[in-house]
Amino acid sequence: MPAIKTLKLEKKVKRIINIIICLILLSLAGCIFINPKTLDFGSDETTKTFTLTVIGDVEWSINYSESWITVEPDSGQATTPINVTVSRTGLEDGSYEAILSIAKNPNVPCPDVTVKMTVGEVTTTTTTPSTTTTSTTISPPDFITENKDYFITRIGQVPDIDEETYELKITGLVENPSSFTLEELRNLELIELPLTVECIGNPINGPRVSTAVWKGFRLYDLLDSLGLDKKATGVKYLSADGFYASHTLEQIQDNQVLGALFMNAEVIPPVQGFPLRILLPGFYGAKHPAWVTEIEVIDRPLEDYWQDRGWDLTPPMDVDSTIFFPENNTTVQNGVPLEIGGAAFGGTRISTIELTTDGGDSWQEAEIVESMDVDNVWLFWKTTVFFEKPGLYTVNSRATDMYGNVQPANDQFSSNGTNSWPSVTVNVVNVLSGNTFIE
Repeated sequence: MPAIKTLKLEKKVKRIINIIICLILLSLAGCIFINPKTLDFGSDETTKTFTLTVIGDVEWSINYSESWITVEPDSGQATTPINVTVSRTGLEDGSYEAILSIAKNPNVPCPDVTVKMTVGEVTTTTTTPSTTTTSTTISPPDFITENKDYFITRIGQVPDIDEETYELKITGLVENPSSFTLEELRNLELIELPLTVECIGNPINGPRVSTAVWKGFRLYDLLDSLGLDKKATGVKYLSADGFYASHTLEQIQDNQVLGALFMNAEVIPPVQGFPLRILLPGFYGAKHPAWVTEIEVIDRPLEDYWQDRGWDLTPPMDVDSTIFFPENNTTVQNGVPLEIGGAAFGGTRISTIELTTDGGDSWQEAEIVESMDVDNVWLFWKTTVFFEKPGLYTVNSRATDMYGNVQPANDQFSSNGTNSWPSVTVNVVNVLSGNTFIE
């Protein structure tokens, strides 16, 4: 082949290769790569590091609910690999596990990072042959979540707000725009509100759901006292950390939106939104801005930080359930009932909770063991399950609310919160002799 033709062919091949490379890079734009995806802490280790690589100019943040770890940095916008450090705080002896959920703009599924930790000496227990109910050593959470255990999500560092100089500004379409000191807000008529809130990014059977008793003022009453303009349709909240969210006036009035100043009879901790957190009962935590410094009354479409990043914040919390115990991959003896328990919650009030061991062909109703006679607060449930023969079983739960809305087996629209059936796997075995199991 003449040299000139060979040269032209090589140029064409190089162009094709360059085009392919460009297409690959475009397809990867906005992707996040994480290495490693699991962090295993030894008993004497206090920090671990993973690398987060972002392709494209993409905002990212790391959300987690556990108070015994800190993550630095936990948000940013960069196109180069970033070393993220996870540190542990004081813990009693035991085994711990946490999930770091990566969120980015635009919103597409990102891999989680699993943090596993062993502190001190951990005693393990084994199942032995018995004729009584098999239970688990896992303890369910408190019905009212302690402040230190309440899940945490934020877009940056916790703002440092001075109690003495803080003012809440109310601006926009009101006749009398005003500012209120913290003392003036606390002198308003205050009410208590028990409320369960779930993070919209909480995975199936995830930990980012909590319940607290909040105390604060009715936001609509405060806005109405300042003279709402007839053109007003909603409000936009501005937070000290750069977060923003919006509610319609109809939501504020009908859902009795609360300007919370206290959490479980204590001043709201800084990490939970001191001095002011707005609560919209029945909706995901993305609609509950913390560290609020300004409320603007508006007549334009709603503006929400996470809505602008791909999430759908329009619908209320879905009917959902979670399984607290037993642990996944539990082994039990054939013929011995297994105790299973968890919680159910949603944007209304839950009426029933059921379990299946055959993929939904048959259902067994669980007993409600703890609840409150109010809407938007979870209930705790428990039941015992009998397995007729050895094998590997998947146990699912589903909840139904007071209006007949049933938790789906597979939620196809995760951008507005996922509420697919949670599951645990149970290995049922026969007993040969003594403490030896055979399948």
